[in-house]
Amino acid sequence: KHRHSRVRQKDDQAHIERFNRTIQEECLDRTAHTLEDFREALGQYMPYYNNERLHMGINYQTPLEVLRRC
Repeated sequence: KHRHSRVRQKDDQAHIERFNRTIQEECLDRTAHTLEDFREALGQYMPYYNNERLHMGINYQTPLEVLRRC
């Protein structure tokens, strides 16, 4: 779903922008040169991002750890 920011609300989608930057820096800059490379790299990276990578915004836990406690 495409979502637009509100006028003059620069931080509306800050978390999305940060997510995109993380994906770019940690995954795509190193591996994706073609569309097929992009798809493969992202498919391999997302399980790591959600299940193993520590996230500062949730006290250096993985999203999976946080989800399991809900």
